Amino acid sequence: ALPVGLAFAAVPLRAMPSQVLGYLVLGPVILGRREDPAQFRARVATLGMDAESFWPLLLTLRVYSFQSFRSVLQLIETVSGILLQLALRARRLEALVTVAPQVDQDALRHSLDRFLESLLAVATSATNAEGGSVMLYEPASDSYRIVAAQGLEEEIVQTTRVKAGESLAGLAVATRKTLLVDDRVSDPAVRSKMRRRHNVTSAVVSPLVSASSATPLGELSVRTSQQAARF
Repeated sequence: ALPVGLAFAAVPLRAMPSQVLGYLVLGPVILGRREDPAQFRARVATLGMDAESFWPLLLTLRVYSFQSFRSVLQLIETVSGILLQLALRARRLEALVTVAPQVDQDALRHSLDRFLESLLAVATSATNAEGGSVMLYEPASDSYRIVAAQGLEEEIVQTTRVKAGESLAGLAVATRKTLLVDDRVSDPAVRSKMRRRHNVTSAVVSPLVSASSATPLGELSVRTSQQAARF
C-alpha cells in the first residue's frame, strides 16, 4: 500500500516495438489508499481542526490505487500504439498503390483484440472485480459474442451467443442502460433474466454504445464473489 501522494507518469509512444517516438506525460494524479475516516478524524483533531469540515472536501478528490493507474496507462499505451501502427501501415500502402488504401482486416482485428483486452483489464482493475468479459455485435448472426474474457472457461467463451433482449447482457444492449445486478435488485425486467451464477455476489453489465449507431457496439461486464467488494 502506497501512502497517498501526487504522481506523474510518462507513456511511451511507439510505432514499432523497439522505437519510441515520444512520450505522453500524465499528471498530477493522486495515488495511494484513502485514509480510514476514524484515523483521519483522530489525526485532524490532534491539529486542533474540525475533521467534519475537511472530510467531505477530501471525498471530492479521486484517489487511484497503483494497480488501477497502471492499468489505465497500459490502455493508453495500447491505444496510442495501435493508432501509430495503423498510420504507419497506411503510409506504406500509399507508397505501393495508387488508389485509396484499405487497411488490412487482419491487422484491424488484431488491434481491436488488443484494445478490448486492455479495456477489460482497466475495468476489472478499477472496480476490483474478479473477472469479466467484453462482447461485440456480429451483424451476420445478429447477436453478440465474447471477444475478451477474464475468469471464464474457454468453452463458454467460444460458444456463447446473445441476442438483444436475451439474458442480462442482451437486456443491457437493448435498453442501452448499465445494470447493477445482485440480490437487492427490484427491477422486474432484470430479476426475470437473473440466473444464479456460482459464487457471483454482484455484477455490472454495461452496453458499449455509439451516438452514431442505433445498435450498441457491444457489452462489457465485471463481477465479484466477495461480499465486501460488491458493487
